[in-house]
Amino acid sequence: MTVAVPALRPEGTLGLIAPAGPAALDVEKARQWMRARGYDLHIFPGVHEHDGYLAGSDEVRLRDLHAAFANPDIDAILCLRGGYGTPRLLDAVDFDLLRANPKPFVGYSDITALHLAINRYAGFVTFHGPMLNADLLGSKQPPTESLCSACCVANGAPAVCCRTRWPTR
Repeated sequence: MTVAVPALRPEGTLGLIAPAGPAALDVEKARQWMRARGYDLHIFPGVHEHDGYLAGSDEVRLRDLHAAFANPDIDAILCLRGGYGTPRLLDAVDFDLLRANPKPFVGYSDITALHLAINRYAGFVTFHGPMLNADLLGSKQPPTESLCSACCVANGAPAVCCRTRWPTR
């Protein structure tokens, strides 16, 4: 059974992780962008790492993923960008930890591997949606921003943006 995650509360804290590729991040711009929308931003250490085409070693990226879910002060998790390398983490993800701490998880591209694994093995809904560096900081498109809000914030109710079961024919 797939369950909905708690909605992101106003004035909540977003955890920023980089489970795939690296990207230069203007930390102050990111914090200001989030503050302007009423959120705090906690940037996990691996966001600043660079290991070839990856945002840090597999161990660093996995550590940040686990830390973001385990931290009770983090209300939702946003990925920095896609790229490559996320499937390398799947065999070591602690799905029991994630299942015990469900929260909105947002990203796309290479992050899709985590979406599928979390849904299957931790049993909760995740969101295929905008990422901080590529879409939110780099975009001037209001629809991108509103998509993130629609998926994660639901007036205090659990947010569900998609069907959890599809009919079979």
